[in-house]
Amino acid sequence: MYKKTKYNGEPAYVYYNANPKGKRTDDCVIRAIAEAEGRTWEDVLRQLVEYSIRTGYMVTAVENYSLYFEEHGWKKMKQPVKRNRQKYRAYEFAKIYDGRCIAHVGTGHMSYLCDHSWYDIWNCTDGVVGNYWEYVGEKVD
Repeated sequence: MYKKTKYNGEPAYVYYNANPKGKRTDDCVIRAIAEAEGRTWEDVLRQLVEYSIRTGYMVTAVENYSLYFEEHGWKKMKQPVKRNRQKYRAYEFAKIYDGRCIAHVGTGHMSYLCDHSWYDIWNCTDGVVGNYWEYVGEKVD
C-alpha cells in the first residue's frame, strides 16, 4: 500500500487528481484518503457515503470523516506549532515531518503529505497546517 521514497532535501508539491472524470472539484477529502490508502476515488466515496448515512452528516463533513479515520487506523494529531508558537505553513511542515498524514491545510481544505511531498490538484503549500491524521494501523476491536 505505501512505499517510502528517499527524501532529496526539498519538499515538493505533486499534482495528483484521483477524480475518475478528471474534475477539479471540492473532493479534497476523498482525494486525500484515496492517495493515502491506495484506493480508488469511487471506493472511498462509496465508503464515505455509508458513513454519512450512519452519522447523518454530509460526506465531507469533519464529523463524518473523523469517524472514518478513527475506525480505519488514523490517529488525530494536534495542529503543529513551532517553538515560537507560530503555525507551520505546509511547505515548512513538509521539511520536518517524516512520514505520511492527511492534514487540514488552510481553511476548509484537506491534503495528503507523504515523504515530504504534498499530493493535491493545486499547490496548497503556502497554507497553514491544522490538525492532521497519522496512520497508526487498523483499529482492533
